[in-house]
Amino acid sequence: MFIYFTLIAVFVFSVVISAVVGFLFHQLCNQLLTSGRIGYILGMVVSVLVSIIMTKLLLFEIWYYYAAVIGVTILLYIVLVRSTKSYHK
Repeated sequence: MFIYFTLIAVFVFSVVISAVVGFLFHQLCNQLLTSGRIGYILGMVVSVLVSIIMTKLLLFEIWYYYAAVIGVTILLYIVLVRSTKSYHK
């Protein structure tokens, strides 16, 4: 039972950290670049790369764990970007 809690906690940690790093990179790109679309794409790429690196560092070599982390990271990244976009309008 304890191993499931640990696995879920590491999953949530990986997703949140990856999405936040990608979002911060998106915000940085928006300040430095004039085109907004490049910032969206680069933020998402950074989110995916960070999630892959984190799962490698945590030694989870399960392919569906990668897919789940990447999928939820992209979803959380989109939610973060959309929420700040609606906040600034």
